[in-house]
Amino acid sequence: MNNSKIPRDVDVQALLDAGPVGSLQRRAILFCGMVALLDGFDTQMIGVLAPSMGSALGIELARFGPIFSAALFGYMVGALVIGSLADRYGRKSCMLVSVLIFGVFTFSTAYATSFGQLLLLRFLAGLGLGGASPCFLALTTEYAPLKYRALFVSLLWASFPLGGVVGGFASAALIPAWGWESMFYVGGVIPLVLLFFMAPFMPESLRFLAIRDSHGARTRKVLVTLQPSLREVDYRIVGHDEASQGSSIGMLFSGAMALRTLLLWGAFFCTFCVLIAVGSWAPALLRNLGMPISKAAVVLAVYNIGGALGTVALGRLIDKFGAPRLLIAAFIVGALCLAPLGYAGESFGLLLCLIGAVGFSMSGAGGGLVVLAATLYPVASRGTGIGWALGIGRLGSVAGPLVGGLLLQQQWSMGELFLALCIPTLLAACFIGALVLARGFGRDEQPLPDMAAETA
Repeated sequence: MNNSKIPRDVDVQALLDAGPVGSLQRRAILFCGMVALLDGFDTQMIGVLAPSMGSALGIELARFGPIFSAALFGYMVGALVIGSLADRYGRKSCMLVSVLIFGVFTFSTAYATSFGQLLLLRFLAGLGLGGASPCFLALTTEYAPLKYRALFVSLLWASFPLGGVVGGFASAALIPAWGWESMFYVGGVIPLVLLFFMAPFMPESLRFLAIRDSHGARTRKVLVTLQPSLREVDYRIVGHDEASQGSSIGMLFSGAMALRTLLLWGAFFCTFCVLIAVGSWAPALLRNLGMPISKAAVVLAVYNIGGALGTVALGRLIDKFGAPRLLIAAFIVGALCLAPLGYAGESFGLLLCLIGAVGFSMSGAGGGLVVLAATLYPVASRGTGIGWALGIGRLGSVAGPLVGGLLLQQQWSMGELFLALCIPTLLAACFIGALVLARGFGRDEQPLPDMAAETA
């Protein structure tokens, strides 16, 4: 009997979990990290640029709330729509289209001459940024071995604040010499150049291919790269949930998943409201109070360095201890550091310590929430689940700068503004506490591994 004619059973996730992190996985995760870094660069540089742009275009600083929020609203729409499309057409193809969109419209922002043009171009750039995020998060989750999944997703999310660090230092160097437009040139050209490398070298998610095209040429190519012994034999994909095909929004609200989804969304909304409000308004307000751009850039950089360190640290701890208590503690620390932040302007050292601690706790908590979103849903609905969670988070991002602008127009002080941000921070802790009760997991459990329904 010719055994070569007998299909070999291949469990895709078992193959990825058991094997080393090879060159194909490293390449996929590296590209995802670079796109995440560009996301952070583009989203956060507007806070430093606002005073210079306002002066050049005749726009008062207090009117920048809608401009801050335009890209974030576009991000929300992109995450909702393109995240769902990624479950149908693939993570890679949707990410390539998204990178093209935000590259073109970020570059175009340098030529804006009015308030209306800025709103439109920032919205369109945000559309691409939002579409890319669920794609790179799903792709990383689906290539990461289970024992490193929280760490890898956290490292990926740490690229977002690192992009803010790069943006802060780049703005300090480029704006005095080349004007605010130079930042949009840089932020637009780099993703377009990156596309030329991503298109041929970035692989599609193997777990997506196993469901959508299990015997196609792309699936075989990735499988053979991971396990060369499959080159000359037939195979049969096993171990994934065939019933999960045909994902929809309804899957996020089936059975007990409905309450978990709503609580997760509540935590995302509050967390991103605070994260983006601080990143947008802190450097702008400090500059408006007379702080030179070099120091404001340092404040933004410290905020994002703290965020990157917090994201990686909490990701590693989540792998060991689980998410709930760590997230609740991070939110409480964030509130304690936010409360005095707006009153620390007289001491630059104290200001840096507080804003670094806020970045560490809040961005770390945001990374933990991304891990939850990336592991809560099965493969066929993962892009949808991540996309909607990020979309709701970006709705909070839209609300944060807008509400901040309204409060400032009502003559609220910087101290009062950041004190008010303690409210959504503590609400996020309450949502995670309720998620603990709804799911019934504790300290000794895994931090929300893939749902059992995925492999049932």
